[in-house]
Amino acid sequence: MKAKKAASLFLAFVLISTAATLVDRVESQYPDFTLYVDPPSIKEPPYKAIGSNITINIRISYIERLHGWDLKLRYNPLLLYTNSSLIKEGDFLKSVGPTLMSGPFFEEDFLYVGCRINAQDWADGSGVLISIAFILMRYGETKLEIITDPNDPFRTELFRLDGSLIEIASQDGYFRNVDSNKIPVGDFSYQPAFPLWYENVTFSASTSYDPDGTISRYVWYFGGQSGDINTANETSPIVYHQYKKFQTAYDEWNATVRLLIIDNAGTTGNLSVRRLTVISFRPVHDLTVDTVGLNQTIVYPGNSVKIAVGIGNQGNTQETLNVTVFYDSHLIGTQTNITLNASSRIDVYFTWSTAGVTLGVYIIRANVTEVVGETDLLDNSRTSLPSKLAITFPPAASFVYTPSEPYVDMDVTFNASTSLGSIMNYSWNFGDGNITTVNYPIIEHTYAAGGTFTVYLTVRDVLKVTDIFAQTINVLKLPSTISLSLPTKAKVGSSLQINGSINPIPSKANVTILYRLLGEDIWNSLANITTDALGRYAFDWTPVLNGTFQMKAMWAGDKKYEGDESDVLLVDVTKLSSVVSLTLSPSFVVVGEIVSINGSLSPNLSLVKIAILYSRNDGVWRSLRNVTTDENGKYAVKWQPSIAGTYQVKAVWEGDNLYSGDESDVVTIEVRERPSSPFEYQPYILGAVAIVALAVGLLGLLYWKRLKGKRRE
Repeated sequence: MKAKKAASLFLAFVLISTAATLVDRVESQYPDFTLYVDPPSIKEPPYKAIGSNITINIRISYIERLHGWDLKLRYNPLLLYTNSSLIKEGDFLKSVGPTLMSGPFFEEDFLYVGCRINAQDWADGSGVLISIAFILMRYGETKLEIITDPNDPFRTELFRLDGSLIEIASQDGYFRNVDSNKIPVGDFSYQPAFPLWYENVTFSASTSYDPDGTISRYVWYFGGQSGDINTANETSPIVYHQYKKFQTAYDEWNATVRLLIIDNAGTTGNLSVRRLTVISFRPVHDLTVDTVGLNQTIVYPGNSVKIAVGIGNQGNTQETLNVTVFYDSHLIGTQTNITLNASSRIDVYFTWSTAGVTLGVYIIRANVTEVVGETDLLDNSRTSLPSKLAITFPPAASFVYTPSEPYVDMDVTFNASTSLGSIMNYSWNFGDGNITTVNYPIIEHTYAAGGTFTVYLTVRDVLKVTDIFAQTINVLKLPSTISLSLPTKAKVGSSLQINGSINPIPSKANVTILYRLLGEDIWNSLANITTDALGRYAFDWTPVLNGTFQMKAMWAGDKKYEGDESDVLLVDVTKLSSVVSLTLSPSFVVVGEIVSINGSLSPNLSLVKIAILYSRNDGVWRSLRNVTTDENGKYAVKWQPSIAGTYQVKAVWEGDNLYSGDESDVVTIEVRERPSSPFEYQPYILGAVAIVALAVGLLGLLYWKRLKGKRRE
């Protein structure tokens, strides 16, 4: 922490000692009350195709009591096209109530649109005022310019509920869709400097050029009054125009002249802009201060400010004049004996050292001396635009936070007490969409998601000078665990349930169940399922292969929790059992007689191949027949032995993916040789006769004893 504090103090010292870079730094970081284009710069590659879209947002940095706004945005209409359907109001004013959007209205090279809150209400903070989508018409570049010129009747303004204007700064945007060395560069001049109504004005774009080709077209917008022909599309760099007085109420007219050029490849350059004043008559003597420009609006004490004063001679006589510049009522400097031809203008430059000037905010004003015979003196003095210059030591933003590695949902304390300066408020952008402005240096914030966030602190002092400090914060996700449960044994083709849970309970988490055979390296996905409201999951798995499987469950985590993998469990999947049977009939035969072989397979599987094997007491099993079961799992085959002997017969089924194979019991059958003459059968016949005679004798004896018993009764 001490190192961070020392670094902040060193940063403040460097900023104070490098005043020349202050304006760029402040402007690029959008101080409070700044209207800006977001993104500020769109530079391709990759280049966008003709017909594709780009979208910009017009945002406001922190502002107070905004009730409504009007926006004038100038762009290159040859490059970008938009219409009412492509322009949408942002959510800034909508956040406090219903709004009413007026327009948009389109003119030549700009659009004008406004919005107000319907209720008697206002909005504070930062946000999007409007989103604008453009269709790309060709290749080229354009500035996206927010027009705030106070001399423009249709300019950008922000106002409060009572109608009073809010003083703002603006930051323009930029778009380029081609290599910079292929963009034509437009420039022009005009004569006379102060043309009369209906007087020919010569506009020359001869100083325009194309770095990789030639210019094929010059498109002019002359900025004349409504009803006049104010555009020209020419192939020549020289064009003439007259300003016609359609509205007699205007003795003078300030015209903003714009030039667009297109090269031979169809690429267009940015707008070139000049401003001229059309006058009703050219008096003998008439001097004017056209502009007072500053190269910066904030300067450190002792550093210098560049001031450019535009002087015009609207008369028809060459004049010798003096120019004086003041800050408030204090003299900055005077340049004397400046010669200025009739109907022409020049820029006079001053360098003002602020050494010894009291800290504060000042208005810069320039005067041109009155010449003899001059009657119009109202335009002999003008203040700067922007109108104020702050001489101050700027604030230096800095902050620390604790704890250094917070978790999601943990309160993080941000402390900006190390910031330097007369700070009026602290605006925090926590990087997660939350922007809060407070007038005290310590604030707490809780992150709802893990990740790395860039936190921006903008401090604003009593002179409305701002500074920004940023650093990243790494918010850790909360740990989680995922469990897995399943049987250790299973059968192929039989369903088993895999289940588990995630803790703490996430909302609808995606769980992946993985498996692999024991000994394999690659995990395979079995299922993707979602947890219920209690963080539980379940999946019914029907194995189609036997073997020992490794199983695990995993989830990738979410914005709040880290992911996890379960322990690896084993499940032994075996095939279902089967039984094959076999019978022989008769049990002995002579060579050449038929033996019936029958049997069945349980379960009753049809179209299953059964192998019938035999052996002749030599231990070698040979194939007798291959049979196929019927729809009931039964089989039958006839066998006609051709060699006498004792045979062992059995049925064998090899099994399939679902069932294990089986062998029947071994059945023995005696096959005798067929006799060569009838006498070979005599012993058998005599034996049979003897058996029959014995049976008849026994039956007769039993019958005689029964008759004898009845007679005694």
